[in-house]
Amino acid sequence: MNIVKAESARALVKERRRSVRRPSKWLFALLAAAVVLLTAGCGVVDGPQSTVTPRGAADALVVIAGVHQGMPAADIPVELQKTVTTAVEAKAPVTVVANDGTPRVVFHAADYSINTANPQAHDNTVNAVVRAMLTAVKSARASSNGDNLGGSLSVASDQLTADKAKAGAIIIVDNGLSDLGYPALTTPGLLDTNAGNQVVQFARDHHQMLSLPHGTTAYLVGFGYTAAPQQDLTPAQRGNVTDTWGAYLRAAGATVTTITVPRFGDGPKTTYTSTLVTPGTYAQLSVTHTGTTVQANLPADVLFDYGSAALRGDDATTTALQEAATFLAATPGPVTITGYTDQTGTASSNLVLSRERAISMRDWLVAHGGIDPNRLTVDGKGEADPVIPNATTPEQNQQNRRVTITVATTAGSN
Repeated sequence: MNIVKAESARALVKERRRSVRRPSKWLFALLAAAVVLLTAGCGVVDGPQSTVTPRGAADALVVIAGVHQGMPAADIPVELQKTVTTAVEAKAPVTVVANDGTPRVVFHAADYSINTANPQAHDNTVNAVVRAMLTAVKSARASSNGDNLGGSLSVASDQLTADKAKAGAIIIVDNGLSDLGYPALTTPGLLDTNAGNQVVQFARDHHQMLSLPHGTTAYLVGFGYTAAPQQDLTPAQRGNVTDTWGAYLRAAGATVTTITVPRFGDGPKTTYTSTLVTPGTYAQLSVTHTGTTVQANLPADVLFDYGSAALRGDDATTTALQEAATFLAATPGPVTITGYTDQTGTASSNLVLSRERAISMRDWLVAHGGIDPNRLTVDGKGEADPVIPNATTPEQNQQNRRVTITVATTAGSN
């Protein structure tokens, strides 16, 4: 199967060299000075405590920001705040690469200084550099059709080499649905499986393997998460996108860390297009075994609409329900069906709604799934135990509206 839309090696190398730009020191000094004036009196970038602790300060940092359609607009997640600020405090060169069909450097800063006269001065100058980089990420715009993430990684590799990195970091904010360069994950069939081994072997056989500088850490942010006009991928497809890119980057010499927090929001404003892929069906439930139970978690983004206990009638919901019935038929034992809501509304109304959702699930399994009603007990937890605590967006709230199926067994297995 052809999974490459490759340019000639000579053209790719030429483009990579042309993309590595190093603005003069005085240009960045003016930029940093301007930001310092705007942010005087501010501390380091606001946000929750980072959940990713770097093993050491990166000596060069590259951010690849997806600017193509089909993904939430690029931004640095708070989970990587410490990674960014630690690198800046170490005065590491920082670069932003815009990823579309023609990847290019849109920001590069090196040889800047950090004022250590006092803590406030230190925070102000660190904040200035960080904010300048974040502004570059958010303001980057597409200039061509497509998503050439492989090409962006080549540009990042060249930049780390130019910056003489020995412990470089690449933060990749993208959906991973590349359609140009290598690998092209929009190739039909690639999202249906973890294609990492296939992608790596093809790359080695056809001299398409990326080589990253020794000591590079790659952070994958938002892989598999989409925005209009790209329809949502299934959880299995999201996992395959992440796993395939992870395998490719590890084969290229990187240590890979995945930021698993879901990414939602509107896509970048652009008239340029990229290849859209067809979402798959939900291949199976997510099943967890313990010593005495087996729990199946139905896909969180199907089943119910906001404020409703009525099961949705779309294909994804029907598929999930049928798989739940198959799971119960193969897993003997008494069953507890538990409904959950999001955290909007009152606690009392949510408790009622969650139980009604569990009842809807039970009634479908009895009427359409052939499950003995004597096995089934329903419960409602309301807004307790959310998948995403303190959810604020409609997409995050949708994740919390769910139903779990717990089977009590003697051995915790089928």
